Order: sequence, then structure tokens, then C-alpha cells
Amino acid sequence: MVYRMNVSRRRFVAASGGALVFSKKIEAAAVSEQHGGFAAWMDTLYPADNISPAASDLGVHLQIKEKAVSVRNYTELLKRGMAWADAEAPALGAKSFADLDESGREKIVSTAEAMEETSVPGLFFFHTLRDGAHFYYGHRESWTVVGFPRPPQPVGFPDFAVPPVE
Repeated sequence: MVYRMNVSRRRFVAASGGALVFSKKIEAAAVSEQHGGFAAWMDTLYPADNISPAASDLGVHLQIKEKAVSVRNYTELLKRGMAWADAEAPALGAKSFADLDESGREKIVSTAEAMEETSVPGLFFFHTLRDGAHFYYGHRESWTVVGFPRPPQPVGFPDFAVPPVE
């Protein structure tokens, strides 16, 4: 049995053009990654300060990429999310997200945060924030700066009844 689909040239070209544009965005994300785009994204979510390291200093971006390999569609989400962030950068005067200054990066991250979780940028923000917290605070270097000699769990806070020092 042979199935035949009647697809006009116009529909075929339109569909192919969409695929071409999408592949160009994925390619742009790969270029951005080569130039530290995803590391810059994670550093915007978890930046360094006087006592805390940035997410990329701890390899959080690499841990998320490693996790993404084993989670269906996660690698694709990371690529599409970075493609979106890179596409937003020219409006702020840079070629890519990684080329933006801190305030430009924060604007793009804030835009993604404000979007619905059903959109690629919103979903990208949600998952990178959540997984970033998991991996970032899983590193000893991140929680010792808040004065804990160890992670707060499973022991908890034994001095919970004592008022905080001011």
C-alpha cells in the first residue's frame, strides 16, 4: 500500500524555511556555547560577589549540560533557550548574550523570568534556575560563605531557638 500526501510547493517551502530558520538558531546557540554563552547565563543567575564564586567557577553550567543528556528534550531546551537569549542581545547592542554587560544580561534573564513557563524562554529560565540552585548549593564553596560549617540538612539548625546575632 502506498500513501501519497498532497503537499503544495508553497507549503513545502514554508515548512522547509521554518526548519532552516530553526536550524540556524540552533547553530547560533552552538556558537554562543563555544564563546561561553551558557556559562554567562548561569553566572547571571548565580553571580560571584566578594565572598561567593560564580556558577561557572564551580562548573554548574557543565553539570547542567551533563544532566541534560539523560533528560528527554533538555539538551534541545538548552540550545533553544540560548538561541533565544542570543537573538535578544542585538537589541541591547551586542552580538550574543555572552557579549553583553551585566545589566544587559540581567534584562534578558528578567524577560525570560517574566514569560510563561510554556514558552521556551520561560521554561529555559525555570529549569536552569532550579537545576542551577541544586548544583550551585551542592558545592561546599557556595554554602561555607554563609557561615555554615556543613550543609544545613540533614542535621538541621540545632540553634533554632537562639535569637540571631545582630
